[in-house]
Amino acid sequence: MLNNIGLIGLSTMGGNLSRNIANKGYKISVYNRTYKKTTDLLDISSKLDSAETRKNIIGYENLKDFVESLELPRKVILLVKSGDPVDEILVELKPLLSSLDIVIDAGNSNWQDTITREIILEDCIDFEDELNDDEEMVLDQKTIYFLGCGISGGAEGALNGPSIMLSGHKESCDAVMPILQAIAAKDFEGNPCVTNFGENPAGHFVKMVHNGIEYALMQGIAEVYTILKTTGLDLTSIKQVFEELNTGNNHSYLLDITTKILDTKDNLSSDFLINKIKQVSDSKGTGKWSVEAALELEVSVPNIFSALNARITSKDLNNFIVEKISADIAELDFEVAELNNLLQLIFLTSYIQGLELLLAAETNYGWGIKIEEVLRVWQGGCIIRSKWLEYLPKLLSDKLNYTSVLKELLASSLISQSKLLALNLPVIASSIGYLKDLLYNQTGQSLIQAQRDYFGQHGFERIDKEGSFSGGWNR
Repeated sequence: MLNNIGLIGLSTMGGNLSRNIANKGYKISVYNRTYKKTTDLLDISSKLDSAETRKNIIGYENLKDFVESLELPRKVILLVKSGDPVDEILVELKPLLSSLDIVIDAGNSNWQDTITREIILEDCIDFEDELNDDEEMVLDQKTIYFLGCGISGGAEGALNGPSIMLSGHKESCDAVMPILQAIAAKDFEGNPCVTNFGENPAGHFVKMVHNGIEYALMQGIAEVYTILKTTGLDLTSIKQVFEELNTGNNHSYLLDITTKILDTKDNLSSDFLINKIKQVSDSKGTGKWSVEAALELEVSVPNIFSALNARITSKDLNNFIVEKISADIAELDFEVAELNNLLQLIFLTSYIQGLELLLAAETNYGWGIKIEEVLRVWQGGCIIRSKWLEYLPKLLSDKLNYTSVLKELLASSLISQSKLLALNLPVIASSIGYLKDLLYNQTGQSLIQAQRDYFGQHGFERIDKEGSFSGGWNR
């Protein structure tokens, strides 16, 4: 009897997702270029999973045998590293597949790459010829449906229920949806956190924006940690403060894990583990892609950019600046309520910037992204899940008019008069700047229009007449 679905790529995410699928009663074929990863997965499953789950995972050493083990039309999930590794496995896989088979790229692929891969596979173009940029493309009369699929939740989510952002050919999405619904996390109403966001590459675009918001939230929380650490509080006290902050709309997965991180001791010493970690952080591309997409679509995402920039500059820390900020913080007197309001501001402005980017993409590309569904799918399993995702849909009923809530936050003396703002920590500062720009729009743009017209005759718009005007300057 043939198996229901296959998965290629058995690192932590792929291995855990395979076990999740098997645990839901589906027979899954698994394959990895390095066969030891396949045997390692089977060994882990034999120790941790039920007999029924173990029976549902079948490992293959040969790719051809893996493909032939699947029922038609075949459904193959790819969970390999983004970029060239995806193209390389597709080159190997495509000759073995049949027309109408389905390939689901569930890695963090660039959404623009998803467009190219979909065209190559669905339009019967020979993949190797396209990769080699030959003048004449070869048609092989074999349509394979390629779906973009963002998955969020990390290793734990992959095993116990991730948030799944799917897109592509509708009938193919419908064919894989029952399996994805079975393995997905649940939203606040108990429904599966998975949906079809429309045409490719919507799924990977939504996941990219998710990760951009993730960058901003993580950096904002890190800045609050920096404030608390440099006041001289011990880690136990800092953990207690974060437990206080992890309430109301700010209650979130990221604050949940922050308290656990701060409570973890180092196995190699008697110190807390966080004190042994270098002040350097890396990124894998999605934050950068979010900023690039925002520039292309002319959407302001300062929180995401500031968070990305903080990771980049962490590799070349200026100790004098770090010491200066530490000294400034140590002299401040503030209440936990101030930090709570600042975190609210960081969460809300970060979500808004991401949603505005998604709205701009939908306006420009017309893929079929529904913001209400984005917020619903992010309610469970994903890294940026929080109570804000229950509150934000209420703002959607006002056509994404956030201004009343933002004005209320800005008017709060806990923010507007907070001495913490003087520190200019990256995401805190960008949140305040974004908020002021959004609400007041008094940033001298009339003068910039005038300057551009003066030196370049670019024209300007008037407040009292329609049209474009130029000239009138005392040269």
